[in-house]
Amino acid sequence: MKKTLPRLASLILAVAMVLSLATAAAAADEPKSGGTLTTYWSEFYNEFDPSVNDNRNFVTFYTDMLWNVDWEGDRTDYNFNTSYLDGDHVAGQVAESWEIAPDFTSMTVKIRDDVTFQDKTAVGIDAQYDVYGGRGVTASDIKYTYDRIMGFEGMEPVQMDQTDWPTNLAMLDSVEVVDDYTVKFNFNTDNALSVSNFMSQLISICGPEWDELSAEQKADWHYAAGTGPFILKDYVNDNTMTFVKNPGYWDTDPDGNQLPYLDEIKLVSMRDTATMLSGFISGELDILAANNILIDLDQASTIPADMYYAVNYVGDSPAVCIKIGNNPVPALDNARVREAMQYAIPLEDISAYKGFTYGDDVSEKAISLFLPALPLSDISGWPEELVASYTTYDPELAKQILEEEGYGDGFEFDVYLFQAQPIDSFQLAAEFLAQVGITMNIIVCSTPPEMTAHGGDADDPASMYGSSGMDRISAVPMVIRSDGFMNNNHQHDDEIDALCDAFAAATTLEEQIEAAKALDQAYMAGHYLLLVSYGQQWTCYYNNRVHGLHGELTTKNYWAGYMFARTWVE
Repeated sequence: MKKTLPRLASLILAVAMVLSLATAAAAADEPKSGGTLTTYWSEFYNEFDPSVNDNRNFVTFYTDMLWNVDWEGDRTDYNFNTSYLDGDHVAGQVAESWEIAPDFTSMTVKIRDDVTFQDKTAVGIDAQYDVYGGRGVTASDIKYTYDRIMGFEGMEPVQMDQTDWPTNLAMLDSVEVVDDYTVKFNFNTDNALSVSNFMSQLISICGPEWDELSAEQKADWHYAAGTGPFILKDYVNDNTMTFVKNPGYWDTDPDGNQLPYLDEIKLVSMRDTATMLSGFISGELDILAANNILIDLDQASTIPADMYYAVNYVGDSPAVCIKIGNNPVPALDNARVREAMQYAIPLEDISAYKGFTYGDDVSEKAISLFLPALPLSDISGWPEELVASYTTYDPELAKQILEEEGYGDGFEFDVYLFQAQPIDSFQLAAEFLAQVGITMNIIVCSTPPEMTAHGGDADDPASMYGSSGMDRISAVPMVIRSDGFMNNNHQHDDEIDALCDAFAAATTLEEQIEAAKALDQAYMAGHYLLLVSYGQQWTCYYNNRVHGLHGELTTKNYWAGYMFARTWVE
C-alpha cells in the first residue's frame, strides 16, 4: 500500500493553513445580503503588504488580482484544491480581456474601467489611514504592481517572508502601459506553458501610494488596503481579525447582485481542537475549514447531525524537514540513517489512530512532492524498493541499518513545530523512533515566524515541520534547489539542482510532468523529509446557515477572499 510523502517544510509554514471554503446551497437558493460569518483561522501575521498574498491569504480579503479561479467553468477535470491554475482554468477578475501573441512572447491585457481602490472612511476608519481614497485603478497601477515585485524600472524588488516573485515570474521581462486601461506584458520565453504559469501567479494589485508609507505604517493593520470586497476594520494579533463589507466594491455576481453579500467576516484564532469544537457546536464559529483542524471522528460525533454539513479532501502529510549540512548531529547527514528513521515509523497505525482512511486512487499518487490531485504526481515508474522505503514499517531493519552506519546506540535531535500543527502525530512518531534508540525532541513555537527563523538559519541545529503536497509549481526552485531561499533542509545536491533546471526549462505541460516525475523520484530517494503520518484527510465543517454560489466547492486558502465575497448566511 502506497502512502503520501512529506511536503517541503518552508512551503507549509505559511500555507499549512488551508481555508477550504465549501458551500452547499441548493441551486434554488437565492443569495442573501447581510449578516456576519465567523470562522477559525490558524495563523495571523503583522504583514499587510499586498505582495505577500501567496502565503498570507487574508490579504485576498482586501485585494484583487488580474485573474482568479473560473467558477463558471467546467470543474469535472480539475481539482481546485490547488493554486496551480493553468490558462484554461482562470477567469478575468480585474482583467476584462487579454490577447496572447502568436509566438507567446507577449500578452496585452485590457482591464476593467470600473475598479476602484477602497475608500476606508466609508466604514468609519479615520482619514489618516485612507491610503487610496477610493480612486480608480488604471493600467499604471498594474505596471507598478508588477514592477515593484520584480525590481523593474530601477525599483528594489519587494522581499517578503516566503515570497520570491522574481523566481516565480522569471518569464516576465517588462511591463508597458498602452493606454489608461491597457497593459502589455513582455516575456523572455516563447511557449504557452510560461504564459500559463504567469497567469496563475496570485499578484494582488496596489498603487504607488502604498510605498509612500513608512515601514512602521506598512506594519500597521489600519493602513491595509486594496481593491477587494472587504475592508480590515479591526485586528488583534493572534486573536481576531474583523473585515467589513466594502460599500464601494466594484464586482457583481452573474445575476448582477452586488458583492459581497456578507456585512462582516470575523477570523478567530484558537489553539486547540476542543475549543474549536465547542465553539462550532455553540454557534460561535460558523466554519471549521482549515488544514490545521484535526477534529477526530469521536469529536465530530458530538456535533448535532442537523446543524452542519461536512466536506472531505486529502491534503498534505505532516513530516519533519530534516536539517542536514551544518547540523551538529552528523547522523542526519546520512541518507541511510534517514531511511532507517522512516522504517521505524508505522505510518498506517498513526493514520488509523487519527481516523484517516484512503482509497487506492489516493494511495497510488501519495509519495510525491506534489499534491496528489495534480498530474505532476505519478510514481508508477518508481523502483519498488523506493516505494517500500516510505510505506514499510520495519523497526528491526531500522535498527540493522543504524548499526551498520555506526549509530547502533542511537542519537538525539530537535524539531520545531508550530502549535496549530498536528503535534500529536509527531509525538506518536517520536515514541516509535525512541524504540530504535532515536530521541526526537519536539519544541513548540508560538508563532509561524518563530519557527521560520529557526528553519532559515543553517547554523541552527534544529529541524522543523514539513509536509508533502506542493501545489505551487513555481515554488520548486525555492524549496528544493541548493540555493533556494526556502531550502530549510540546507542540502546541496547537484543532481536535484540539475533536475530543477530541467523542470524550469520545460516548454510544454508534458515536458514539465516528465521532469516533475524525475525530480520527485530523486528527491524522495534522498529521504530529506521524514513522514510522520499519511496524507491528511481533512474534514471541513460548515454550519447549515452558510451558503454560496455554484454549489459545493472545496478549495484552498489562496482564493479565500474571492470565495467569501460570494458566500452568504441565513
